[in-house]
Amino acid sequence: MSSELPELTEVEKLTKLVNDLFVSMAATFDAKLQKIEQMMESYEKQVATLVVGFGEQAVFIEALLGQIQFSTQEAQSTFHETLNNSRKQMLEIMKDGARDLVANENERLASTIEDVVESKSTDTSN
Repeated sequence: MSSELPELTEVEKLTKLVNDLFVSMAATFDAKLQKIEQMMESYEKQVATLVVGFGEQAVFIEALLGQIQFSTQEAQSTFHETLNNSRKQMLEIMKDGARDLVANENERLASTIEDVVESKSTDTSN
């Protein structure tokens, strides 16, 4: 008994190469799909966080509107001035945070946050 393997024919070699190519492409495709699934899961979590945050804000705003409705004119003016200043501060913090906190994980999201903050900042320049 000989331990030598028979030599492959040209067709068998080509078949093996094509098979190896398809296996490699499938592995690459699977890895990319897995990465896309992870990104989608991350986006879903971000959207869910936003939805919950908007719900909390809606309840808080409704309570504030009730308070403002029954306050004096001076208290209303003070409230609006404080709100405008706080909004400007919040936008600055978000702009700084986009670069410092978000950019390392998601450069496109950081850039988008900066763009939105920039457009909203013009609303507060009164």
